[in-house]
Amino acid sequence: MSTTLFEILKKLDYARIHYHIGRYRSDTVDITATFVGKRLEISVFDDGHVEVSEFRGMKTFSINPFLTMQSARRSLTTI
Repeated sequence: MSTTLFEILKKLDYARIHYHIGRYRSDTVDITATFVGKRLEISVFDDGHVEVSEFRGMKTFSINPFLTMQSARRSLTTI
């Protein structure tokens, strides 16, 4: 696993991509890499295999206070 893990980290460093490293399971090391409009979750397993999940999206903000209030009321009624 360490060879694969360090290869991935070196590539991210070389590309100057911002990332966080976490460990949430005993058999994986997780890397979360962030881009504008995209996030990659990379799991490196103890046997050396790698799984990658990609999430895309852009945050948009409503400048219409009426729409914001409607959204807030809907959220409160579902609790």
